[in-house]
Amino acid sequence: MDALLDRLWELANQDDEPQTAQRNGRITEARALWRALEVLLSSLNAHDFCVGDGTFTKTLACIRSVLSDSSYWRTPSGVSLTDDDKATSVFVCVNRVLLKVAGRGPKEREALVRDGVADLMVRCCDAQPLHQGYSLSAAEGAAALQTLHALAAEAKSRAGMLVSQTIRLSSQLMQKHESVFAVQLRGCQFLHQMSLEEDSKERIGRQGGLQALTKALMRFPAEKELVVIALDLLLLLCWELEYREGPVQSAQYRSVNSAVLHGLVNGVVSAMRMLKNVELIQANGIAILNKWV
Repeated sequence: MDALLDRLWELANQDDEPQTAQRNGRITEARALWRALEVLLSSLNAHDFCVGDGTFTKTLACIRSVLSDSSYWRTPSGVSLTDDDKATSVFVCVNRVLLKVAGRGPKEREALVRDGVADLMVRCCDAQPLHQGYSLSAAEGAAALQTLHALAAEAKSRAGMLVSQTIRLSSQLMQKHESVFAVQLRGCQFLHQMSLEEDSKERIGRQGGLQALTKALMRFPAEKELVVIALDLLLLLCWELEYREGPVQSAQYRSVNSAVLHGLVNGVVSAMRMLKNVELIQANGIAILNKWV
């Protein structure tokens, strides 16, 4: 494993130019190595890979090398990619490794958040528009949200992730990829997990989470898993909302105007109609509608 990590670190420090065969070769090799690392982590015992040891530290350093500048790991334009390559960029592969690390336990998750992985994820996604021709794909967005959801398992980590603007990132990715189910589901899961913190609920409302959840319901009203999560979260948010006429400022989370309310009600009703036999959906839907209708 040390040899694998050493090679990943070497690749991260190679100096090559964009749109070259050398860069394409480096990225292809890195993708294969990250996949191998994902498999290897699945077979390691707790004493073989734990917070504080050299292997854990080297793994984290390699992860940071990608998240610090994901454009450096972008396949040059004009290079023919298979569907598998498109769905498993280096960024996606790194997030799969992060899931393996986070899944090992609370100490590992806490270490990842403490070392700034969530903050790097936000900066990485924010930087995409600055790189000409580079935009985070739907698969990459879903992978990022899945990682953030895994990292938000503990209250201590959620507090740090709230500061890192992860809720804003989730809302932005959901709005950018409205038609992609994986992004919508992962976004709903992450926002629901973050809502366990009282301060997060206001942040979700102020940073477009309410509208993102409503659009997800309208787009995928028959997807039971998504609908259950979205309605449960909307129910939590709705108790603190008040109706006001006229435009609503983004900072006024507790105010909701007719346009927002209309979309919310339509989304809830649409989901209730599509999933008539799911008792939990009907109960939460009725509770939300009783607040407004």
